[in-house]
Amino acid sequence: MRPAYVAWLSTVFVGDFDDETLDVDVEEPPVPPGLGQPDSALAALVDFLHIDPDLFTAAAEGSPANTHDSEALRQWARGLSSKQQKRWLLRAIERPELALGREMIVAFLRQNPAPTVPPRTVAQLRARAHEVCELRENEEAELRERDRARRETERTLELQQLRKRWSANWKQLEKLVDQKHYDEATALTMKLRDADEGRRKPDFEQRLASLKRDFGRRRGYWQRVNARL
Repeated sequence: MRPAYVAWLSTVFVGDFDDETLDVDVEEPPVPPGLGQPDSALAALVDFLHIDPDLFTAAAEGSPANTHDSEALRQWARGLSSKQQKRWLLRAIERPELALGREMIVAFLRQNPAPTVPPRTVAQLRARAHEVCELRENEEAELRERDRARRETERTLELQQLRKRWSANWKQLEKLVDQKHYDEATALTMKLRDADEGRRKPDFEQRLASLKRDFGRRRGYWQRVNARL
């Protein structure tokens, strides 16, 4: 049922479309269970048919979960008549190759179907897909902002630590340049430049000039630094 529903869903467009070519009052077919937990095959079909992810999410909201309540299943099994329990037991003995547990779950779900959702129209699915899109974009924007704030905080703390060990960091830079670790030295140089802006008495330029007097022949380092200053 799921592939058939997905195939129908591929006819419901989201975005720019011509209303005259699409009957937006048509109701969707029965929504199969488990649409919200697609396996790899179903996910590949959705991708192959170029179904809008937000539309698929909206459609899956009307799909009952393809799961069962374990406690409810146990109560159902305990409530079976002696004759029914004997039938299941004999089936397990006579057909050990069968996945009996899965068969029992199917029987349980058949007798205890999940609540059905009234069928939605194409227009309702499209409208919900747009809402899902807006919600997703808002969440993504919030995540980006939190990530930006986190990185900014980490950057501020890093620069503070650089200022606390100012002289030691410059000695470390001299060591890196002397040992020709130019990429690492360049990265530290840029950090020291940024940290210098928050110091009471900036001296980055003077220290860099002193470094050039001592290590002016380290062309690989200076080429990297000059390209970023």
